[in-house]
Amino acid sequence: MTDIRETLRSQPLRIGISTRDLFNLEEEHAVVESQGGEAYSKLQLEQEGTLIGKGPGYEVVKRLLR
Repeated sequence: MTDIRETLRSQPLRIGISTRDLFNLEEEHAVVESQGGEAYSKLQLEQEGTLIGKGPGYEVVKRLLR
């Protein structure tokens, strides 16, 4: 039986994940939805020095990359 690692190296699995799933951007999404892009840009500038928290998909990606 072929080692799964060999198969994945020769035929890599590609997975798309949104930034919103990777990071906790619920507040930012709510601002875009309710107040629009200009308010979102202002919020981003206000939070420029703040680290973004992990989103629901972060652990999945972390485990896939092991």
